[in-house]
Amino acid sequence: MGLASFQQPLPANLKPHMSEGYQPGSNKPYGYEYVGVGPAGSLAASGDDMGRFMIAHLNNGGPLLKPATAQLMHSTANDPIPGLQKMSLGFYQSNINGRPVVSHGGDTVAFHSDLHLFLNDGVGLFVSFNSPGKEGAAHALRNALLEQFGDRYFPAPADARKIDAKAGKENAEKLAGTWSTSRRSFSTFLSITDLIGQTKVGVGEDGQPLISDGLFAGLNGQPRKWIPVGPMLWRDADSHEMLGANVVDGKAVRFSLGSVAPIIVWDRTPWYQDSAWLLPLTYLSLAVLFLTMLFWPVRAIVRRRYGAAIGVEGRELQAYRASRLGATAIFLTIVGWIFMISTMFGDLNYLSASFLPVVLSLQVISFITFIGGAAAIVWYAVTVWRRKGGFRATWKAKLWSLLLVVSAATILWIAIIYHLLGFATKY
Repeated sequence: MGLASFQQPLPANLKPHMSEGYQPGSNKPYGYEYVGVGPAGSLAASGDDMGRFMIAHLNNGGPLLKPATAQLMHSTANDPIPGLQKMSLGFYQSNINGRPVVSHGGDTVAFHSDLHLFLNDGVGLFVSFNSPGKEGAAHALRNALLEQFGDRYFPAPADARKIDAKAGKENAEKLAGTWSTSRRSFSTFLSITDLIGQTKVGVGEDGQPLISDGLFAGLNGQPRKWIPVGPMLWRDADSHEMLGANVVDGKAVRFSLGSVAPIIVWDRTPWYQDSAWLLPLTYLSLAVLFLTMLFWPVRAIVRRRYGAAIGVEGRELQAYRASRLGATAIFLTIVGWIFMISTMFGDLNYLSASFLPVVLSLQVISFITFIGGAAAIVWYAVTVWRRKGGFRATWKAKLWSLLLVVSAATILWIAIIYHLLGFATKY
């Protein structure tokens, strides 16, 4: 492999051979991608060199590997969901039409590649896109290429398995609920992406599973039509794609899509992280904090314009100002987290130690704002509810103080369970 390297940036002799990557809808090249998690994802290679790599594996590793070593790499190492594709060592399995196929894919921001080896047929298939395409079309297209390649050159009778509709609906009902992907961070602040990335599964009128995640859509972007073919097993009516789940004590605890099952599964989301209730509460909390931040100076300007008094004094005035400052700090800190994580995922260069000072700075600020801001808001709520003058005179302030407490508590809850409070230097 003479035109291949893990070095970043590329050696000078390889730069002229490097393809440009693009973002959808842009004529401007994305530029060289420095992959911060290298060597994972950082191999740059020509099509010819990938062909040599495939030929070596199709020849049982020769002459670089012992045949037994190559055979071990190609064998099954893990079977996460029976009935779906399995994992090998380094490769995952993409068996099609009864043919054993081992595969591996790779994705950066601009480049999206797939490699497939038909082990018993001496055939390899490699494809690389230099843009994700509109709405991430490259992901669906490369899987469709494998299926249509297999059907064209290695055809087999269609899968005729089917179970009755009643049993299929009962299976779908077991699958209903909220799920989180296994391919995510569990112990660092990047786990916050799970809050907006959870997958909802419902049951359609026809008893089929309805899955909200776009990854489960067909090549046309529409929900797939799942045909029940066995216990907790479904087949897409228009492709080779499968859907399956593991059941424990009569309840589905894990499921996946056939093509990604070796590397990604979905597990039940714990109740305390379930976005079905937590996400609406988060949106409400952010709205309350934003309005509090917005109307604090607006009300001050109006009072000054008309010479009106604020209506509180002493410690209650201090608590009022502290609560407004706390609400503002909490909201702006969340904005900071959103901006930082978006930047990190938008450019893989930032998933490295070079971005650590920004991460640590925001973590220190978060301890101050999330905890201190919540304390200030609780202090204000206590003073409001102790205010003399009866409920009718202060019901608006009491209601808003409760909304502020709920909002601050919600953000603090999220900060704790998604590790925004901490000093993680690995992510």
